[in-house]
Amino acid sequence: MFEEHDEAQALLLSVAMGDRSLTELEQIERLRGFEREVGEVERAMREHVNTLRVVVMFWRRGSALCHHDVAIGKTICGEHASVFHDLAEALRLSEQETRYAKVSLLLLDDLLHLFSHRDDAGSFRRLEGLLTEEGFDHEPMVRILGAAALLLFDEDVFSNMLHAENALHPNWRMEIEMARRAEREDRWREAFRGAGLDGHALQEILGMRRGPEFGTILRGIHAYAKGEAKTLPNLEGVREEVERRVTKARAHMSV
Repeated sequence: MFEEHDEAQALLLSVAMGDRSLTELEQIERLRGFEREVGEVERAMREHVNTLRVVVMFWRRGSALCHHDVAIGKTICGEHASVFHDLAEALRLSEQETRYAKVSLLLLDDLLHLFSHRDDAGSFRRLEGLLTEEGFDHEPMVRILGAAALLLFDEDVFSNMLHAENALHPNWRMEIEMARRAEREDRWREAFRGAGLDGHALQEILGMRRGPEFGTILRGIHAYAKGEAKTLPNLEGVREEVERRVTKARAHMSV
C-alpha cells in the first residue's frame, strides 16, 4: 500500500533499533549545546517508532491534507482518512499513538511555515498555541514533531525549532528533563522490586552483605538492565537467574 521511503525510514528504524545514534549525523554534530534535546528526539524515535513510520509514509504520499475554512480547522479527509486509518491499524497504533500521528501530520505545514527561516521565541509560542488547540501539552508532541521535522525536512527546520524553543524556555528544558528522569527512575525502582532485583532480593540470591563490593555489583546489574552497560558483572552460579529477572524488569518498563 505504501512505499517504504528509504532514507527517512532507514534512519528512523536504525535509531529505533539502537543501531545508530542521531549524534552520528553531520547536521546534528553542528548543534552544539542541544545534546539533551537531541537525546529526547532520539528517545521519541524509539518510543513512537510506528507513529513516526505512519507520519513519514503518509506525508511522502503527498496531497494528504484537506484545508477547510478556519472555523472548521484542518483534518485528514476523504479517501486519505481511510488510508490513514488502515495504515495506523496495520502498524497497530494505540488510540493515543494514532492521535499523535494525526496531529503531527496536521501540523507539518505549520512547522515548515514557522521554522524554515525563523528561530525566535514567538515562532515556538505559536507552535505551543497550535498544540493547545489540538488538546496537547508540550510533551511528548514537541519531540515527536521534532523527529518528524528531522526525518522529512531540511535540517534548518529542525535546528530553528530547537533554537526557538530555547529562546522561549531557556530553563524549562532542564526542568522537564529532570522531572522526566526522576519519574523514570521511580519506575525502574518499582520494576526492580517486582522482578527481585532490589538490594534486599539481590543480597539473598548473591549471598552477600551490604558493602562496597555488593554496591558495585548492584549498580552493575541495574545498569545492564537499563541498557547502560553491555554485560552483567561476574555472577558465577546465578547469572541465568539474574538474566531472567532482568528480562522481567525490562518487560515491566515496556508496558
